[in-house]
Amino acid sequence: MNIEEIHQELMSILDRYHAILLQYNFQQLTTITTAADWSLSQVFTHLFQQTIDFNFKQIDHCLYSDDFAALNKNKEGEEFFKRGGFPDAKIKAPFDDIPSMPTSIASLNENLEKLKMKLSQYKVTIQNSSIQGKAQHPGLGYLSAVEWYAFILMHWRHHLRQIARIEKEL
Repeated sequence: MNIEEIHQELMSILDRYHAILLQYNFQQLTTITTAADWSLSQVFTHLFQQTIDFNFKQIDHCLYSDDFAALNKNKEGEEFFKRGGFPDAKIKAPFDDIPSMPTSIASLNENLEKLKMKLSQYKVTIQNSSIQGKAQHPGLGYLSAVEWYAFILMHWRHHLRQIARIEKEL
């Protein structure tokens, strides 16, 4: 997949998340079910935080430094990208950080729109960059800016399964 294809699929998935926000009222969005131990809104918060606070920082490192350019994904990373993402299984995060509850549906929508704009900006920056740096993922080895961008897509896609489990209980 090239950056344009990744971006198009990512925008499509973010549109699906937007549709989810339109389906439910605030009480439903903040109800914690036994299916995931998180509410729908906490899934959104988790994804926003991971994308902005972690993934974007890794992309920035790749775009502004040639550090680690010669290093590659590890075996798990190769398998992850070959598979196209996370396995179809419930995964326990390696940390016990429980996402906070948002204050409103409007704040979730606003964050989603801001994220879409930022992802579009990153797509252009990645396309125009000649720097070949990489940044280390804790489980997958060293990823390039394009691979980090693809990781964002795969992370958001993965959580659609969690959302489906939560929706069954709402």
